[in-house]
Amino acid sequence: MSEGYRVLDQFLADQRRLQQLLALPNFDNDIRLAEKTSRAPSTLKLAPCVITDGESVRLITNKTITFTQGQSVAITGPSGAGKSTLLQALVGLNVSARSSLSLDDAPVSRLNAQTHLQLLRYCPQSPQFLEGSFERSVLFGIAPSPALNQAIRRLDLEDIVSQRHLTENASNISGGEAKRLSLLRLINRPGRFNLFDEPSASIEPKLAGPVWDLLFDTFAERGLICVTHDVGHLHRFDRVIVMHNGTIIEDGPWSELVNRTTVTSLLSDLQP
Repeated sequence: MSEGYRVLDQFLADQRRLQQLLALPNFDNDIRLAEKTSRAPSTLKLAPCVITDGESVRLITNKTITFTQGQSVAITGPSGAGKSTLLQALVGLNVSARSSLSLDDAPVSRLNAQTHLQLLRYCPQSPQFLEGSFERSVLFGIAPSPALNQAIRRLDLEDIVSQRHLTENASNISGGEAKRLSLLRLINRPGRFNLFDEPSASIEPKLAGPVWDLLFDTFAERGLICVTHDVGHLHRFDRVIVMHNGTIIEDGPWSELVNRTTVTSLLSDLQP
């Protein structure tokens, strides 16, 4: 009976997600942001808005939040703080926030689907996989890049990539292996901004460090935005955003935030 309820809950969550995606506009008006010629770093901006999930308010931003290409940003806070909601808004997946999102001062809502995918790359907390070989299941048929083989070795995935036939949603491998495989999608085809939801979650402690090393090595010259509970690696980011109850309460270098009472009390349960 409990398994039946679990399946029903998952079905309802997937149904809501599908309804959100179907409600997104057709990306027919391409403003050609992919052909940017200026050498100035790109900026991603979320203007003040109220972000909802169905009928409930999930996040309120009272000022414009700006992200600059070449900057690494961590978004942290206790569970339920609105971190994933903010990340989905920044990648353009939240319908209620799309009109408030811009890239290089141009509305993201005017991008066509291909350009949107090229510029804003997203790795969700629970990635999806097709059944089949690595090329089909993980890469979705995209040609491997020169950087991919080295990333596979650094993430200790050679055996799975070369020998394993993955089932749908990678149910025949561990959660940590599936998480590491999902990171390869963005490494294989990075965007102007690259957003990860809990990239080190479910990963064995001995591999968490190499995962962060690879992400910083790969995306140091690009925009890197990560939701994470991994407090031990926050010092590596240029900037840390701390959230609580659907609002941003702190935003700055970790060296300035680490000893603030509001931050230490909120993140005390996340300490290793």
